[in-house]
Amino acid sequence: PDVKLRLIKKGEARWKGVNPHDILTFKDPLNRPTHLKGDILHYSYSSVSDHVHQTNRFTTIAAKEAFGRGARSNLFKIITRPIFKFLRDYLWKRGFLDGRYGLVICTINGLSAFLKYTKIYELQNGHSID
Repeated sequence: PDVKLRLIKKGEARWKGVNPHDILTFKDPLNRPTHLKGDILHYSYSSVSDHVHQTNRFTTIAAKEAFGRGARSNLFKIITRPIFKFLRDYLWKRGFLDGRYGLVICTINGLSAFLKYTKIYELQNGHSID
């Protein structure tokens, strides 16, 4: 289970970070989040197609941000980063414990890396990725 910040008093925090990985920071550094009892069931995607569609949208945002910060891509990154991402998530982060769903999610995570580095490559070669 992920720990997510869900309830914030208006005006007490603001968004920072690099799109699409923005983070919420408190204006007063002494403010600390507390945990609520119970679990929140959150289903981000209604189908594999929905997950892949969202991944495509987010990788476009991430590629533009990375390219804007000077990141570059090449064939080596396009081939190796998806493999490393899949192996990291499936083995090291133990995605295999989630059975078929873990396999699907980790495969889509690998696809995400493939798309991001391919889109960066397209941007550096003067192509549009919208």
